Amino acid sequence: MGDDWNCPYSCRRRLRGINAQPHHSSSGKLGIFAIAFILIMRFDVFKRLLVGRASRYERLSLSLVFGLFGIAGTYLGVPVQNAIANSRVVGVVLGGILGGPLVGLSAGIIAGAHRYLIEMNGFTATHAA
Repeated sequence: MGDDWNCPYSCRRRLRGINAQPHHSSSGKLGIFAIAFILIMRFDVFKRLLVGRASRYERLSLSLVFGLFGIAGTYLGVPVQNAIANSRVVGVVLGGILGGPLVGLSAGIIAGAHRYLIEMNGFTATHAA
């Protein structure tokens, strides 16, 4: 743990045995997602998606976009005990909420397949995908 983390001594003593980082490091990474989603909501295709007027091609394109957000969530994760505590689910779930089950399922398949293929025989490859 870094010296810049302002935590009482008792808190550090409790976390001594685990490889933990302060919670504010992951909230900063989720802030990147929030800014990205605010910026993409300015596009007309996302507005049509919200009101249910997006075409099939636009939904497929948005599946790819939300799948890429899921992939980015894999790399923006925080290492904890030789595994990645990630935010992959944020992009996938948001795609499902905004675009419906087809967009969410497609984005989940994209992000899950990527996770499985980057570390096929790893500790969490089949469980995390």
